[in-house]
Amino acid sequence: MGDIEVISLPASRWREARQIRLEALRDSPQAFAVPYDHEAAHPDEFWIGRLREAEDGRAYALYAEHDGKLVGMIGAFFEAGPEVATIVAMYVSPSYRGRGVGRQLVEAIIERLGRHPGTEKATLMVNVEQLAAVELYRSAGFEVVEKQRIALGDGRVYDELIMERSLR
Repeated sequence: MGDIEVISLPASRWREARQIRLEALRDSPQAFAVPYDHEAAHPDEFWIGRLREAEDGRAYALYAEHDGKLVGMIGAFFEAGPEVATIVAMYVSPSYRGRGVGRQLVEAIIERLGRHPGTEKATLMVNVEQLAAVELYRSAGFEVVEKQRIALGDGRVYDELIMERSLR
């Protein structure tokens, strides 16, 4: 799908970042650890701060854009130093699913993490019931290393796969 561009957003576009994040939590609460109501209550400064972390290189926030509208997102952060990046918040708007947008986002985050100094490995967690996401991650070189039970944004407990891949 050539008309999709994967971009970073400046902090000035925080309203759009907030909108796609809240859309994701409404549409797919079983794929996120945080419930919609919790995120929706954050003040404007929270959203601005998230994009500033990405601008400063402390985290990554990438967005799929089509005709000026955000239609997907993915992020990554470094919880315990630069060696391991944790990929989070993967989402594609329903009308754009099955069109390669998710693959573009995953490839873009892997490429950027591979250039991040000292980062050797990427890890992520995915609900086992999110079959398309599990397959996408496997096809991108991620392997299951562990399984755990966790409560997600819809309040139910699910099996989650912990997957990782080398970036070198």
